[in-house]
Amino acid sequence: MARRLLLLFFVLALTAAASATRIQISEPPCTPNDTDVPASAINNFGPFVPINGGGQFGFCNKTGQDWTSILIAIRTSLDISQIECVPGAFLACIKSTTPAAPGVDYLYFLGTPGNPDFGIPFFGVKNNERFTVNLDCAPGDICLDPPLWPGDTVIYGYGNIPITAPFPIPPVQSPEPATLALVGTGLAAGILRRKRSA
Repeated sequence: MARRLLLLFFVLALTAAASATRIQISEPPCTPNDTDVPASAINNFGPFVPINGGGQFGFCNKTGQDWTSILIAIRTSLDISQIECVPGAFLACIKSTTPAAPGVDYLYFLGTPGNPDFGIPFFGVKNNERFTVNLDCAPGDICLDPPLWPGDTVIYGYGNIPITAPFPIPPVQSPEPATLALVGTGLAAGILRRKRSA
């Protein structure tokens, strides 16, 4: 009960009153459908994009180290005040931006007071454990209508980045070749239609 009250305190203290949507990290066991995060990962996980404005994404920490913090970098048109971050596997979530990365919102999940040696649950993500990133607006959340992440959202994640270190700046995603091909086909069709009607 005390843990729930402590989590509730941090959620109320560190999240905005009105949110466009939410992001939460939790840590159930790994499953075969999870995306492994290897030690060689340049950015620990990502990029990934919301599916139909939300979705839940499963990852398995295969980096060889326990994560006591996770930094989420989100390229999005949402203002950071519209994002609710729910600590989940951590005690707190701190939201920030930096002039060095315009258009990027940072969510820093931290707080791991648990000690498994003394029978206290571990908070954070252990090596070889799964973690999920939940982008859905859950029942009971204060979410704007519609509670969807916009289509320009791209998310990157980094494990164990010190809070005092400069946060990494995620790359700008260029459209995939298939998307460019579809746009090109649409433009060509529009030009042909104009020529025929002229």
